[in-house]
Amino acid sequence: MRRFLIGCLCSIWGVVLGPGLARAEEAPVSAVWDVTGGTDLASQRMTWLKNDVFDALERWHVDRIPRDKLEERWRLAQTERKWSSIASGVKGADVSVGLTDLASSLIGLQSLARPVSALAPANPLMPRTPAERLASRWPVERVDAQSQNALPLFLHRLPGAPQLVPASEARVQAQLAANAYVGLGVTASGQDGYLSFPTIVPGGSAERAKLPPGVLVLEIDGWSTYQQSISEAVERIRGPVGTWVALRIKDDQGERDVRIRRDFVRFVTVHGWDERPLGVRGATHARAALPRDIAYLRCQQLGGSTVHELRQVEAKIREGRQRGVILDLRTPERTGDVRFARLIADALTDGGVLWRERDRDGQTREVLSDRECLFRGLPMVVLFSSSGETATLALAAALRDSGRATVIEERTHDHSDQGHVVQSFDQDERPQTEPYRYESVSLAEGRWTLRVPTQRIQRADTTAAWPLVGDAVWHTVEAVRTGMVEERVLKARRQAVQPLDEQVLAKNPPLPEALHSLGALGLAIQQLTQQLERGSTP
Repeated sequence: MRRFLIGCLCSIWGVVLGPGLARAEEAPVSAVWDVTGGTDLASQRMTWLKNDVFDALERWHVDRIPRDKLEERWRLAQTERKWSSIASGVKGADVSVGLTDLASSLIGLQSLARPVSALAPANPLMPRTPAERLASRWPVERVDAQSQNALPLFLHRLPGAPQLVPASEARVQAQLAANAYVGLGVTASGQDGYLSFPTIVPGGSAERAKLPPGVLVLEIDGWSTYQQSISEAVERIRGPVGTWVALRIKDDQGERDVRIRRDFVRFVTVHGWDERPLGVRGATHARAALPRDIAYLRCQQLGGSTVHELRQVEAKIREGRQRGVILDLRTPERTGDVRFARLIADALTDGGVLWRERDRDGQTREVLSDRECLFRGLPMVVLFSSSGETATLALAAALRDSGRATVIEERTHDHSDQGHVVQSFDQDERPQTEPYRYESVSLAEGRWTLRVPTQRIQRADTTAAWPLVGDAVWHTVEAVRTGMVEERVLKARRQAVQPLDEQVLAKNPPLPEALHSLGALGLAIQQLTQQLERGSTP
């Protein structure tokens, strides 16, 4: 009897749902993703992903933002994005856009957030409805531009600015942060419709395979790269360490097949004067202006290998009998992790509290340092940007609060197209990011990853608060954004902002002419030189 009833129910379900499935599978993709219909699957999938994001924020965000507040901020983000589209001459409600590979993994699977780290045990997935199973069978090719753009804007406006990225991109970011990226050691671009490798990274697998820079890649494991997206080609090249990829390439010797082993690609994160271009104004002049007894170190990234590189640099500095160190944290190439900032601060300080971390339950714990203290006995000046990312701010604050270093702040003032100063001179109004500690949360059955701020970073100096203010400040101004304007309009804008530029630059401390052109770096050289003359070591 039970089997008979089950058979009847299955037959009824097939009669009811079967024709709908057949019609959906026969329908063209453009009809399924028609954004003007209002009930299309793209909107449903965006809703499911948004709900996943809201679930993760409710459960993990340090500020315990309630659901109604999230919904309110979501509506504001949608409204702002809509008006932004209208202002740029695009009617957001009538626009559908082809997604890039970053958004192509958007799916219609509703699941509870599952933490990747050991923050908490995993949650069971919510059962999918027949409609969700149907939606998951369709590739995402078009989505409402207004809704798609509203989600990043919504997250950016939340405290800590959570980030939503495809899981594959999150894995790459984690590898880069740990300096354990797996690949061939190349940069990718397009040329003549094919994939090309314009740069071969020294020490990588591609260099060992003797691939020349600028080589064309015609096929990847038999898959033609002609007229294909670069991101899809890069995804096919990526893979586990130790595996092989077969490439058909074309260079000056003609077409040929090569097999290359995927391996770790190591990046240098700490650079000095002579190792690579400085990326600062007057680099050649800066080398001449820097005293021989001062070492300059520029951190391009706060990563897993940075401490090891600093230990190697310390040995060279002591061999060269240099008496002071400038550590430049202004322009990391990639967003750093507070965990790596902690390792670096731990290696540079001589015991004590680095900072405190407060979780969503109000519990606070001290993050302590041991007594390694690299560059012990050498005075240190740290350069940081007021608009720097969270890890560099935490590191600079730890070095200042522990008394290990003098910090120099580079404060940038931007102008709008109308010539008004956007960034205020007042400390309390500066848009400096408060440091957070983040955890990665898996969404949509592992297809997306959300970086959620789970702990706030509090200064070790209990009398100090954010934003971090340097012991000395150097003001700079950004050039006026040109856009699509006539030369006469651009000239008028430059004339309008010139008095504002002079007002900003007048706040800078006086420097000798040889150092003034170096900006904040010149101020750091002056500060460190004065410390060496006084014989003081922070």
